[in-house]
Amino acid sequence: MTKKYKLIIDRNKCMGCGTCVSLMPEIFDMDDNDGLVRVRNSKPQKQYDVLEIDENQLEEFQKVVDLCPTGVFKINNSLN
Repeated sequence: MTKKYKLIIDRNKCMGCGTCVSLMPEIFDMDDNDGLVRVRNSKPQKQYDVLEIDENQLEEFQKVVDLCPTGVFKINNSLN
């Protein structure tokens, strides 16, 4: 069974630099209304977006966490 993780996206910390979009354009984009990160094809939340990720995606998402200059992203421990 593949482990699941939660990627927490704190939109209040976002400055709209687009690093996450350049790293994972298939997952992230910038909201047209406020210029902040959001999960592609989702309704933006006021403060937090949450994305469930699989263990096999962990390394790729960790790059986004590490390279975000304002600490928008956090990965929570395994859900199972």
